[in-house]
Amino acid sequence: MFSPKEMPSTASTLFSAYASFAATMMMVWSMANQIVPYELCAYLHSALNYLFTPRSSALTLVIDECCGMPRNQVYEAAEVYLRTKVVPATDCLRVSKTQRQKHISAAIEKGEEINDKFENFQVKWLLVCTVSETFKPNSLTLGELLKRVSDARKEATGDGNETPVHQV
Repeated sequence: MFSPKEMPSTASTLFSAYASFAATMMMVWSMANQIVPYELCAYLHSALNYLFTPRSSALTLVIDECCGMPRNQVYEAAEVYLRTKVVPATDCLRVSKTQRQKHISAAIEKGEEINDKFENFQVKWLLVCTVSETFKPNSLTLGELLKRVSDARKEATGDGNETPVHQV
């Protein structure tokens, strides 16, 4: 490389250097086309294209509600965060209040989408619910469930006396 003092200063010198470089590249290119098989050139071209093609700007993060038995802390944190991002344009909310809570809590419902911005990144939150085959709940009605509990109590006590169970 040239140092700033040795750098050519005239246009004719720069043009001469450019012409030499271009002629050398054309000669290398023609030699490569004759020596290197077409298939290898196509493979190299696709590999370089893959490396230098920009990836999609969208990234999907899947946050499961449970990690085995305990609840996922990341899921709980996202749920709490999204409660602060509910806007009037939200179509459906899940509202609840337990005896321990002092206030009503609102959260997004299945299929709801919330657009957010974080450090100049556009973020799209979408709640998608799926039921795992291993944890699929039984489709019992409340009456059937109470009958099964009553039958289990009869078997556990060993007597035919029926323990009172609330009827529906």
